[in-house]
Amino acid sequence: MPRTVAIIQARMGSRRLPGKVLMDLAGKPLLRHVIDRTRQAAMPDEVVVATCLGDGSEAIVERCRRWGVACYSDRHGWDVLRRFLGAAEAYDAEWIVRVCADNPLLVPEWIDALVEAALADRFDYTAYELSPGVPAITRPTGYFAEVTTREALERAERMMAPNDPRREHVTACLYAEAWRFRCRWLPVPEAYRLDPPPSASIDTAEDFRRVERMVEESKDEAIAAN
Repeated sequence: MPRTVAIIQARMGSRRLPGKVLMDLAGKPLLRHVIDRTRQAAMPDEVVVATCLGDGSEAIVERCRRWGVACYSDRHGWDVLRRFLGAAEAYDAEWIVRVCADNPLLVPEWIDALVEAALADRFDYTAYELSPGVPAITRPTGYFAEVTTREALERAERMMAPNDPRREHVTACLYAEAWRFRCRWLPVPEAYRLDPPPSASIDTAEDFRRVERMVEESKDEAIAAN
């Protein structure tokens, strides 16, 4: 089987809520929620946090060391595409699951469905589709990831100029120029379509408070179920 690595992009220098990834969310750091959720997925062989140095993100590196979580760091700043390729090379990833560190209610089963679909026919890019050609991860939902091959990202990196703003969004070139890549679109899971939950992505302090309530409620439901 090809080696699949889930890469969580995380940094301390968030524009609207600096340091949010290490803020306490219902008893543990936001980033730890995301790591734990991603690790619940069966298909990825490893989970890696990718961060940048120079904006205080050394704290992420240290926290990952304490947690025993693989971590890759560089000084590419806003060029997150280069960071993903560096992490993919360092951890020998053929397939990459891209995860955002501000999505603490990510659904592990939906990650597995993406990876299984991608591997079935070796698509360059696989994602849930919210609207034609628009991946769910580009909207502030907080429940989705996306899958790509390292080879496709390498091709995209060669196509783009060093100052291309799409580098910050890693996979944007793949679906924006879909005629160059083999893209597989999955319908958003029925449970999400029938009863869309509130956004679980965190960008502001208000978002943080709302999602904290959602996490607490999910914990209460789990306790009640047991």
